[in-house]
Amino acid sequence: MKFCNQCGTKIDTDKKFCTECGAPLTNNDQSSVEKQIQSTPSNQPQPAKRASSKAPMSPKKKKKVIIIGSAVAVVLATVYFIGAYFTSQERLVDAFEDAVVEGDAEKIADLLSFRNQELKIANEDAEAFVKYLEANPEDGDVLVESVKKQSEAYKGNKANAEDEVLEFLVGGEESLVRLEQDGKFLFFDRYQLYIEPIYVQLHTEFQGTKLYKGDEELVEASSNDFSKEVGPFLPGIYTFSAEYKHEYMDVKEEQEVELTPYDNHSTINLSVNGGTVYFDSAFDDSVNSNVIINGESVDFNVFSDEAFGPVALDGSMEMAVQAEFPWGTMTTEAVALENDYFPIEFAMNDALQKSLVDAIATHYTSYMKALEKGDVALIENMSEDLMADFKNELDYRQVEDYIYTKETTKLEMDTDNFSLISTEDGLLSTVYLKETGKEGFYYQADDPQLTEEESYLIYELVYQDDNWVVTSKDGTWIDPSNFEQAVNIIEEPVSIKLDNSTETAEADDESDTEEALKEVYDSYLGGLIAAINNGDYSEVEPFIKAGSELETAQRDLVKRLSEKNIVEELQDYDFVGYETDGSYYVLDTTETIKINYQDGTSEVQDYQWKYTAVKDGDQYKLTTIEE
Repeated sequence: MKFCNQCGTKIDTDKKFCTECGAPLTNNDQSSVEKQIQSTPSNQPQPAKRASSKAPMSPKKKKKVIIIGSAVAVVLATVYFIGAYFTSQERLVDAFEDAVVEGDAEKIADLLSFRNQELKIANEDAEAFVKYLEANPEDGDVLVESVKKQSEAYKGNKANAEDEVLEFLVGGEESLVRLEQDGKFLFFDRYQLYIEPIYVQLHTEFQGTKLYKGDEELVEASSNDFSKEVGPFLPGIYTFSAEYKHEYMDVKEEQEVELTPYDNHSTINLSVNGGTVYFDSAFDDSVNSNVIINGESVDFNVFSDEAFGPVALDGSMEMAVQAEFPWGTMTTEAVALENDYFPIEFAMNDALQKSLVDAIATHYTSYMKALEKGDVALIENMSEDLMADFKNELDYRQVEDYIYTKETTKLEMDTDNFSLISTEDGLLSTVYLKETGKEGFYYQADDPQLTEEESYLIYELVYQDDNWVVTSKDGTWIDPSNFEQAVNIIEEPVSIKLDNSTETAEADDESDTEEALKEVYDSYLGGLIAAINNGDYSEVEPFIKAGSELETAQRDLVKRLSEKNIVEELQDYDFVGYETDGSYYVLDTTETIKINYQDGTSEVQDYQWKYTAVKDGDQYKLTTIEE
C-alpha cells in the first residue's frame, strides 16, 4: 500500500503520480518501511514518535489553497508592473513628446502642472501653448530634448539627480518645463512635469471697458486709467481684447501677444482707440452749435472750449459740426475721426454766399455812384472809418484836371477762398474779389484811350444789424489759377465818368506845383503797390520817367518781390514837401508799408525817401529815389 507524501491519499502501488493532487510518488509501501527500520542498528537510540493531533488536509482543500496562492502571486506581479509603468519618467516624457508633436492641447493640459496644484491648466491656455509651438517649431524640438535630458539625469545616480537637472537648467539651456520627482506610489518614485505660470498686467484707459482673453471676460475696468494683474497663463500666443460701449462709441480693440518667461509682457495696454476731441475754432460761444456723430445730432456747443467724448478714434466714426448763424445754418464736412483734434472749417454755403453777394453789390454800385457824384452820403454798407477814407479820395479826385472813365463789366467773388471768424465787433468775413473792366485818364482835347484792366481786391466785412458792412478794402495779388470757384456779384456793368477838365489851368504858381507833385507821388505809390502785388511793372510805369535810374530800380524790385510772392500794403504815407532849383524837384516823403511774406509772416517798415521829379511834357515824373 502506498500513500501520497503531499496529501496522504492511499494510492495503488502501480501509480507514479497522486490521483488526488498530482504530486510524484516515492516508494513508501509498508515493506520498504520495515526494511528501513530493520536496517537501523539496534543499539542506536530511536527517535521518539510524536503523535500528530492535526488531521491531514483534504485533497480538495489543498487544491483550493494552491489556486488562491497562485492568484495572489499574479495580482502582486500585476500591481508591480502597473506601478512601475505608471510611475516611469520615460513614459511621462514619451507621452509629453507625443503631445507636443501631435499638437494635442488637451493632452498637454493633463500632463503639465503649475506648482500650485490649485491652479488648473485650462485647455484654452494649452491651445495658446500649441499655437506658440506651431509658430516656433524649433522651440518645440528644444523643449522635448530638454525634458529628455532631465529624464536621463534621473536614470543615473538618483541621489545627485536633482543637482544634475539644476545644473543643466542653469547652464544655458533652461527649459520651459521641468521634470521633477514628486513623492512615491507604493514603493515606486513618482514624477511630474512642472511649468511656471505667467502673470501680466492689463491696462486700459476708460472705466467700464471689459477686458477679454479670447472669448473669456477677465475683468471690467472699475476706473479710468485702470490696471489689473491677471493669470496664470501658460507660455503661448494669446488674443487679448478690450471692448468699450458708450453713448457715442462702441469699439473693440484686439492684440495678439506672445507670452514667454524670456520675453514677458509685464504690461499689456488694451486701451481702445478712443478719446476726447478738442475743437479748433475761430468762434465764441455766442454762436449756437451741435455735433453730428454718424449722422445723429448731439446737443453740444463746440465753441465752449470743452472737449467732446469719449469717441472712437479708429476712423469708424464720422463727425461734423453744425452752427446757427444769422443768415442760416452752416455744417462742416463730415470727417472720419482718427485724432483728438478737429478743425472747424465751414465751406461757403448758399445762404452765406447770397448775404455777402447782396451786401457787396449794394456797396460797390453805391460807391461808384458816390464817386461820380462826389457825394459821400450815397454810399451804403460801409463803416464810418472807411467813410473817412472815401472823403479823402473824393477830395483828391475833385482837384484833378483830367477826365477819368471807368467801366466794370464783371465783379466776381471767390467762394472757395474766404474766412469767417468771431471778433469783438461781430462776425467778420474776409473775401477776395476780381474786378474786370477798362479805365482811362485823358484830357478833354484827347481821344479817350481806355485800357483793359483785371485787378484783385480783398474785402473785410462785419455782420452788424442784420447786414454785412464793409470795414476794409484794398488791392491784393492772387494767382489767377487759384481764382476758380467764383460767383458774379453785379448783374450789369457799372460805369462812371469824372470830368474835371473845365478846371484845367497852367500850374505856374508854387501851390499848383506842389499839388501836381503830390498827385504824381500819390499815383506812383498806388501804382507801385499794385505793380508789386500783380507782378506787372506797367501799373507804375506812367509815373516814372523812361530810361531813368528809378525805372531800372523799380523794374528789378517788382520782379524780385513778385517772384517771392511778397504782397505789400500801403498803411500810411505823407508828402512832407519839396525843394527845387527850377529844373528838378526833390520830394520829401514818409511811408509805412506792411510786407506780407509767402510763409504767412509779415512785418511793418517805416521809410523816409527823397524822390527826384522832372517835368516830362505836361506831366511830372519821378527819376530817382534816395533815403
